[in-house]
Amino acid sequence: MKIIRLIIIVTFLAVGSQAQIGYLNYEKMHIGQQVESYSARMLGLAGSGLALKGAFGQGINNPALLVTNQKGLGLKAGFALNKLLENREYPYYDSFVGFNDYGSYAYNANWYYNLYFDARFTHQFGKIGWFSVQAGTTPFL
Repeated sequence: MKIIRLIIIVTFLAVGSQAQIGYLNYEKMHIGQQVESYSARMLGLAGSGLALKGAFGQGINNPALLVTNQKGLGLKAGFALNKLLENREYPYYDSFVGFNDYGSYAYNANWYYNLYFDARFTHQFGKIGWFSVQAGTTPFL
């Protein structure tokens, strides 16, 4: 009975070790989460990450988003932490079927950190419109 339990545990561990390929790393992509700082992912999506209300540095690359700021003085500062993931793959081929699957030959997960600061001032001049100024330092992760 102990041997059977050991075989089952080893089998689950062996199958689980290949879950990276089967699960396609969807849990590591952070789909739909707000991006607080500049990253290659955000800028690589044609700047779509900057369209988020309250995203850090939104007024630098998309000034039209300054009108979404609330009236008054706003300060935002913090510690940006980003995990850079890389998964390079190559296809498996054989002589009978052809393409089988993808296999990873390099998988890196590195943490990068930086401080950021953002100050903005928004004021409404009657019927003329809004006046907004935004300045700060933005890390590129």
